[in-house]
Order: sequence, then structure tokens, then C-alpha cells
Amino acid sequence: MKKTLITMLGHQPWAFRLVGDAEGWIPVSDLAKALHEESLYSFLTKDSLLQFIRIFCSDLVEDRDGFVRCTDENLRYRSFDYPRTLPPDPLFIHVRKKAAAHIKKEGLVPPQGREWLVASSSKDTSAILGKRRGAFEMLTVDPVEAERRGVLFHYAGADLYLTSWLPASALSFPDELLEWIWKRQEEKRQQEKAREESERQLREFFLHEEQESRGVQENMPGSFTPSSHRLEPLYNPKEMARKRFARKKRGPRGRGKGRRG
Repeated sequence: MKKTLITMLGHQPWAFRLVGDAEGWIPVSDLAKALHEESLYSFLTKDSLLQFIRIFCSDLVEDRDGFVRCTDENLRYRSFDYPRTLPPDPLFIHVRKKAAAHIKKEGLVPPQGREWLVASSSKDTSAILGKRRGAFEMLTVDPVEAERRGVLFHYAGADLYLTSWLPASALSFPDELLEWIWKRQEEKRQQEKAREESERQLREFFLHEEQESRGVQENMPGSFTPSSHRLEPLYNPKEMARKRFARKKRGPRGRGKGRRG
């Protein structure tokens, strides 16, 4: 097992379709999947493989944040110093279907946490690399167009070619995928149109209810509107003076003008 790991991480990573960054770090998930692809130690999961490395291979392999590399600097320098090259035409790369529309518009960049896009001159190799990431849609890469747009390719051994990005103009999509993208975009347009219509109807509904509410309040008994009510003062000095004068003229209550004997 130790010899296998050193071969994969140091001597011949390309033979197992493994690609590391400039310092030789390789995702431990890729290492586990490469073992399974070769029908080697298929019972090992990513976590159990990492546990095995820490217990039995700590002098040969080191790990950090889900990545592993061999401790031999000379091996790392020889295996992960990828030279510039002009790749054969065409190349192939697999992508996730749900990302196809964005890629068609913006181009392709490495997944988060990865330094390279890995393309291959072999459809079978590209399919294996795509399966590792759950990517099953194959795109064809035009390296001539890519280099015309400023893309640089590096050779990673065997049939593997690396780059840091690919423009949309250098990518060809199969007809079935283009049809799926068109249908997906049409569905999104219909959903957006339905959402806008729903928002319009909702605004009209609230406006109508607000107007109805105002009309009911204005017509309720006892409610005030400038056109239907006339305000009277609570205290009228003239009226109060008239009432006092009338009481004085009548005299005290209960008294008559005279008594009969």
C-alpha cells in the first residue's frame, strides 16, 4: 500500500489521472477515487484512507485540509512542474449539466479549491475525470481558438492537459445539451413572466382593497367627511346669554305672583 501511494503521489501521478498544484497537493478524495478506478482497496473510503496515511505513512505522505502530498521534494518537483505545450486538437472535458448554460455564456474556470482545469485528448479519460466530480456532459475544446484568446496549456503527462480557464468561444456543445439549455432558459423566462404577472395582480388587488376600505369608512354612520357633515361649536356664547336672560325673566322656579286666601 505504501509503494502504491508513493507511485500515485510522486513517481507517476499521471498514470492514475491525478493532478496536483504547484506544491504537489492532491485532494484526498481524488486519491481514493483513483484507487477505486484501478480496483485497488475499494473498501477504503476517503476518511479511512486519510486515517491509514496518518497512522502508517506519516513519514512518506503528509496531509493538510483534505489534501495530501509526498514528503520527498525532489519527487514533487519532477512530477508537478508542468511544462507549457500546444495540445492536440481536439481536447475533451466533462462538465455538470446544471452549469452548462453559465459555461456557454461565461466560459469555464476550475472548481473551487482547484488550480487547474483538466482536459484530455481521450474521451474515455475525460469521462473518468468527469465521473469523479459528478460531471457527465462532454464538451469539445478547440485549443487553437483557446490559445488565440490567450489561454496557456500545460502538459501533465499521458493524455492530460491543464489550463487555468477556457473561453466560451473555444467550447463546442453537443446538440442535445444545447437543446436542453434552450428549454431551461425558456422555462426560466416563463417563470419570470409568471412572477411579474403575479406581482402585478397582487399590487392591483391591494390597491383595490385600499380604495374599497376608504369608501366604506366614508359612508359609515357617524363618520366624518367634509361634504356630509357640518361642525357645530361645543360652546355658543350668544345662545348661553339668551338662556340666562330667559331664566331671569321667568323668575325663580316654584314661586307664583301671589297667594289666594
